[in-house]
Formats: sequence, structure tokens, C-alpha cells
Amino acid sequence: MFRLAHSLFLSRFLRPALPRLNGNERQLAEWTTALGESPESALDRFKKAGLLVPFSPTGDDMLASAVDSIYGVAQLKVMLKSRAVKLSGKKNELVVRLLAADSHGIAREIGNLGLFHCSRDGAQLAAVFEARKEEAQRNAIAAIEAKDYGYAILQYQALENDLGFPKWEFERAPNPAFIELVMTVNPRILAGCSAEVLARLRCAMALQCIASRHAPRQILAGLDTGIRLDAETAARMIFFLARHLEDIRQWRELGVRFVAHFAGAGACSICTALNGKKWSIDEAPELPSAECSNDDLGCRCLYQPVIGNL
Repeated sequence: MFRLAHSLFLSRFLRPALPRLNGNERQLAEWTTALGESPESALDRFKKAGLLVPFSPTGDDMLASAVDSIYGVAQLKVMLKSRAVKLSGKKNELVVRLLAADSHGIAREIGNLGLFHCSRDGAQLAAVFEARKEEAQRNAIAAIEAKDYGYAILQYQALENDLGFPKWEFERAPNPAFIELVMTVNPRILAGCSAEVLARLRCAMALQCIASRHAPRQILAGLDTGIRLDAETAARMIFFLARHLEDIRQWRELGVRFVAHFAGAGACSICTALNGKKWSIDEAPELPSAECSNDDLGCRCLYQPVIGNL
């Protein structure tokens, strides 16, 4: 008998991987609770049931998938350098270049690693979790669009309950009031985005806040914001403004009267010039700053409460 957590665990092998679960003691304990057995025991059962089988690259696509799954960019560059091949480019370009230079050698190396992947039956079991996650996503998006944020949160809470991972004291459920804030803020740094684009960005960020580790990765793929910031960065600006407004609300309730501007590493020159500047909590300019010139990350400045008077 397999649980939903087994389906999630098995989904790690939809691409070739080593038959083990890396993690610290707490993470392994969490998996043991959710699985009802140790990860090692689950892996043994997957193998005995024919759900996990040894991986043998029998085609270019399978080999490329294995290389992309197993090796990071730094490792790929070392492998390219040893073969006197160009090192620049995105990860997928490095993989293609490496296989073009030495596909037979890489195939031998991959074959010696002892990788496993899902069989056809294993992929079907792994798909159970994906289907459950997609159901939660559909229901949550419908609830967000209906402004029923509490119900949207319940969809992913039910998914987590079905998975059976232990809850820790420091874990807090998403706050419907904060999700509403995400869905209503209008950062000045996003001036120029159409109403339709803003609606998609807000919905995507609200879903990410609610879904956490189960958030879909490609929900904003292909979205043209119409401004200098890409969709992922623009969505983060919505979250940052909501977070800053919530922080200032809480600080005001605690009697904080002043805040200090903090510009971290990588901040643009405009934001860096404001680093350390203090403001009355009621007069602090909006963050993220519309004047920020960092096109890659957007404005990542924040305010810190000042204790006492200036």
C-alpha cells in the first residue's frame, strides 16, 4: 500500500537520479513520518515492485535528460574545460555542447553512476501526486479569482494533510488578509503594466504565497509585462510592497515612529544613496522604489524599525 507521500517521493525519479534521499536529520524524519517507513525502505519497495528500474541511456534525449538532472552548471563547465570546449552559455546550451563533444564518453560515465528512474508503472504512481497538486491549484485559482482567499488556503492545507508531513511550531498558515493585500496593491515600480498583466501577476503571487513549496513554476511563462522588468521580478515587486505595508502596519501598532532605509548588496546606485536614511513611519516612501534602476532583480530594499527617537 502506497501513500500520497510515496507518489511525491517517486516523482523525484521521473528524471534519472541516484537511489537515495539527501537531507538533514530533521528532513529525513519528516519523510519517515509521511511515508510511514524510512526513505530507504520505500526505495527498496519501489524497486521490488518494479516502480524504480536502473537507468540506461538508450537515446540522445534520455542522455541529455540525465546530464541535465545530475550535473550542475559548475560541474558541466569543468567537464567542458577538460574537453577544451567553450564554457559560456545557459545550462541547456552547455549540455548540448558537452554531448556534441563526447556523447559516448558521457554515456559511459552516466551508465556507471548507478542511476534509477521510474518505470511506466512508476510514472503512473508518480502522476497521482501531480494530479492531486493540479486539482489543488485549479481550486485555489478559482477561489482567488472569487476573492475567497480562505477557501484557496484550505486547498493546499488539505494537500499537506493528505501528504502527512509533520507540522512544526514555527510554521504558520497563510493569512487571508495578507493574500487580499497582495491582490490589491499597485506598486508604482510596475507603472506601465496593463490591468490584465497586473491581474495575472497578483494571482500568480497570491498562489505562490498560498501554495509555498507546491507553487507552480511556469505559471508566468511567456507573460510580457510591457515594462523593463520580467514577469517573475514584477510579481516579486507586488509581494515586497504587500510585505512592507504589513510590516509598517504592525510596527505602527507597536508604537514605532521611525524607520530606516536598508539597501542590501547589489542595490542600484539610487537605492544605495538612500541606505541608512531615516523617515517618519507615516512619511516613508513606497518600497519597492519606482526610481530603482536594477532591471535584473528590481528593488529589493526594505525598511527596518528604529527604536526610540531620531
